[in-house]
Amino acid sequence: MPSRRAFLLSVGAVALPATEKTRRVEVGVCGAIDDFAKAVQYGFDYFEGAAAGIAALNDRAFAGFREHVLASRLRCKRFNSFIRTLQVVGPNANPDAVSSYVS
Repeated sequence: MPSRRAFLLSVGAVALPATEKTRRVEVGVCGAIDDFAKAVQYGFDYFEGAAAGIAALNDRAFAGFREHVLASRLRCKRFNSFIRTLQVVGPNANPDAVSSYVS
């Protein structure tokens, strides 16, 4: 059975001719930080964790997660879900609340 990466790359290869660009495609996954070990296990190239989950960690838990990431072959190249509950544009946006959250 092919790996998840091999399968996704082969599906993409049907639509695109093989080029240097298609050979360098990285396949990542979004998830909660508790899903990081699964991302490593399933062979993804990178992990996109939820920023809100990272921000909610205390210093000790963050240090543990950081060490877990650095000990693996995966990296967290980006994060998602940075702002989940605040409206940042429009008439109901509250710039002070957004600034406080970001800080």
